[in-house]
Amino acid sequence: MVLEYIPAKDRNHFKKLKSAYNEIFNTPEVRRYLSFTMLPFDQQTIDQWFTKHLQSGIRYFINEEKGVITGILIIKVDRSIGFELFAIGVRSEHRGNGIGRRLVEIAIELARKESFRAVDVRAFCDNKPMLKLLIDLDFIPARIDHHIRADGADVLHLKKYLR
Repeated sequence: MVLEYIPAKDRNHFKKLKSAYNEIFNTPEVRRYLSFTMLPFDQQTIDQWFTKHLQSGIRYFINEEKGVITGILIIKVDRSIGFELFAIGVRSEHRGNGIGRRLVEIAIELARKESFRAVDVRAFCDNKPMLKLLIDLDFIPARIDHHIRADGADVLHLKKYLR
């Protein structure tokens, strides 16, 4: 089941999301694809993100199964800049079960519902599973930024135009 979490307003959302965020996004295999510095996300930074997310246009959607958060989708919505898939993470033991795809599809439907004409996303060029998922969902390359991550990896910007 996919739910929207609002950690700035709901203390239970804050605690559950913070715990799951650490367990999913701070694993080396996921952090590699989300952190430009490749450093772990520290607790103070995560707390600030969760308390200020509404002002930043950040929204959190979680996939929950039997009370366990198995996947997290973070989107950034700005009426003047656009709709961006900001981050997606799935617990390692749940990968390959379609959770990431379901979360991206929900984001696309939300963008349509909110009358956006496109969805933007960035992915490191060595993140083959994410790139395959995005291309399968009709995202197209828009541009590339070279040598962005601390180890020199490039970032591919992709876009899906909505009808």
